[in-house]
Amino acid sequence: MTNQILIQLEPIELENLVKNAISDYFRENPITSAQGDNSMMTISEAAQFLNCSIPTIYAKVSQRKIPFHKQGKRLYFTKSGLVEWIKGKEMCFLR
Repeated sequence: MTNQILIQLEPIELENLVKNAISDYFRENPITSAQGDNSMMTISEAAQFLNCSIPTIYAKVSQRKIPFHKQGKRLYFTKSGLVEWIKGKEMCFLR
């Protein structure tokens, strides 16, 4: 039998708990390897890096919501550009 504790939280309390947990994680595991890394990635590599599908990447590119470089018909992304884009995204919970 496992012990379970149930607590009731206000939405703002839950939001703060999640934000603090994410901040603690990134403080303990900084994303430093991609900073200053301007190596080019293909769309499939970018999708894998961001843990999303290729159609999602295409949608974000067409909406100009993600940094990309286009050479001919091919799309390229830099790790540093994607990391900065991720850092600039506002965290939204329960809104």
